[in-house]
Amino acid sequence: MKTLIAEDDPSSALLLSAALAPYATECHHAPDGAAALELYKCSHAAGDPYRLVCLDVQMPVMDGFAALALIRGHESSLDTARRAKVVMVTALTNDAKAAEAFRLQCDAYLVKPYRAQDIHRLLDELGLLDGDA
Repeated sequence: MKTLIAEDDPSSALLLSAALAPYATECHHAPDGAAALELYKCSHAAGDPYRLVCLDVQMPVMDGFAALALIRGHESSLDTARRAKVVMVTALTNDAKAAEAFRLQCDAYLVKPYRAQDIHRLLDELGLLDGDA
């Protein structure tokens, strides 16, 4: 499963990459939402789109909410039925922010700190462990 992680904190990106390592065939990192959006668009243009995108909620340049809205907008403009699974990742529990993320069509909301079994469960719930990833 080709994966994109947008996270401005290098240690958090490394931890998430390590947690996803047993499942991800490729794992790329972007330091903010704007860089993530560019990587996302390039992956589609190359015919090798990401299956999983993890967006930190708070990032410089472009936050996770703006990136999510633009990713979903880009997907809508494409002639494809398959869209990426998007997980919003945050250190803060905030019901209003979670509701906003789901309104923008995220697939899951992950609160730090998380454990390896949380990642496994989440990927299973998203249908990314069934071999179709």
